[in-house]
Amino acid sequence: MDIDIVCRDFNVMPICTVTSATLCAGVDDVHHHFVFSGEDQGISRLEQTHVHRYELANILFGKPESGRESLTLSNGHRISVNGNGLANSAYKWKNPEMTFLLDQQNSRFHDLIKEDINRINKIRTSFHADPKYRSKVVKQLNGKVEFNHETTSTLTDREIELIAFELDILKESKRLKKATGAFEAYRVLLGDELNLSAKMKESFLQKFEYIIYTQSCDCGSPGCFFDILKSNQLHFFNQAALGDGIELDVSTGLDHFEKMWEDFSPYQKTTLLFLDEKFGNTPWLNLAFLRPDFDLGNYQYLMCFQEQPDSDEEKDVRLVSSVGNYFLQKQVMTI
Repeated sequence: MDIDIVCRDFNVMPICTVTSATLCAGVDDVHHHFVFSGEDQGISRLEQTHVHRYELANILFGKPESGRESLTLSNGHRISVNGNGLANSAYKWKNPEMTFLLDQQNSRFHDLIKEDINRINKIRTSFHADPKYRSKVVKQLNGKVEFNHETTSTLTDREIELIAFELDILKESKRLKKATGAFEAYRVLLGDELNLSAKMKESFLQKFEYIIYTQSCDCGSPGCFFDILKSNQLHFFNQAALGDGIELDVSTGLDHFEKMWEDFSPYQKTTLLFLDEKFGNTPWLNLAFLRPDFDLGNYQYLMCFQEQPDSDEEKDVRLVSSVGNYFLQKQVMTI
């Protein structure tokens, strides 16, 4: 595909070209938007992914003093960094496997990285200088939500930093009410636990038709969710109640839900409700986010199968699912 058309349609700019493929980058509020365009084994490929600006800047902010370090991003791709910042750092696309140097072109991308590193530095300086900085950030996040203050106190410094990072960008661009970011998930996390549980129970029951009673699907659609729905049920619920042709009644389903819900962490519960509120699809499907073998790329492919790749609808799906996945990643809480 003509790279000029790709850049125009996706509002991105080239970063690096290797052989027959080009990596392009743009920005969607608090996310970098990476687009891969090129050939893989003679087949034309157009792929895209989002990486949180805080995630990438934080990696480069804490880069090794010397030598090279390769880290896995929350989207499953990898980035290789060294003590010289962007110089000789590389983005390693997952599928197809290709490596793109980040210091080749696109000064806007480089400027954005520098801005975000400076933003983190400024936030950390304020954090150490102002003992009330944590409460000030949470107050900005609050809006009309009555927060659970006990939960608020358990947020790590890096989580407060992430929230402050997003709010700083979105207030600057006046996009706070329109953007998709982790701050939305934190509003859910800091809300009332009992209310959250009741909402999810209601959502599970409303979407009970998504229970799978067969061992296979012959619909033939490349966008079929059967495999994810079936494997989710076998992973999280009593397998004996989900055999071929065995129907799961509402009472048994509720019993399974209660036991499952008790085992979920606050972040897992939050992710399910956040996705449910944003997508309105079904938590039976979104349980996949909580599995150790979750494939974000495959989920996004299925969710976007009927959308135009450069459409607002596909972008929204990719942004929301990227936030949900990133929110669950341990590195967000522990860096």
